[in-house]
Amino acid sequence: MKLKKLLACMMASAMVAVCMVPGNVSFAAEAGTMTAAKAETKTGIGAGTLEHVAGVFEGQEINSEYSFLNSADNTDEMLARPRMECRFYIPDVGINVALFNVTGMTYAEKQPYGDAEDSGTWQQSKNMVVLGDHAYEGFIVLKDVVVGETLCYVQRGTDVIPYLCAAKGMGINTTKALLDENGNSLTALTGYSLLSYCCADSYGENIHYALWVPAE
Repeated sequence: MKLKKLLACMMASAMVAVCMVPGNVSFAAEAGTMTAAKAETKTGIGAGTLEHVAGVFEGQEINSEYSFLNSADNTDEMLARPRMECRFYIPDVGINVALFNVTGMTYAEKQPYGDAEDSGTWQQSKNMVVLGDHAYEGFIVLKDVVVGETLCYVQRGTDVIPYLCAAKGMGINTTKALLDENGNSLTALTGYSLLSYCCADSYGENIHYALWVPAE
């Protein structure tokens, strides 16, 4: 157990523990108040101008059905931010973040995408896409989604695809796999399209997760 906690806490500050999952995404949990992604100019991974990070572009009308979108078309933002896969929204709980494709990357290569502001990770696994961000950057609110009611949205350009929350819970990050409450591998489950998660404690062992299916 001590070795597992040591691994989980590598590359972390006193109050931050890194969730290390080889072959999956890596995130961190931080004690204290959780904040949403901030739209401000950054340098480094996924950086762009203030407008690109915020995803706001003038002269575009947003469909009233999707009034939560930063813009009606995020193509410019995606082109300006290398490896950006999409923008991910859960309007009911306030999630709004750019996701970057880290499929096939090493842990060291993936981590900066999770650490940067307004930047989460998107990774293809065998049965579903695994995505997420640090709890302290806003993903902690995954615990508040409602099964059968909450919708999330994936935006690429002008395409906006809705997904319905089909399951959620608190699981375990073994550093080798993401497990549900019964010890089953979450990424081995079938019938789901997306798995979003973040760490739920300062050790990085417990996780909040939500599973999503296409909304009809």
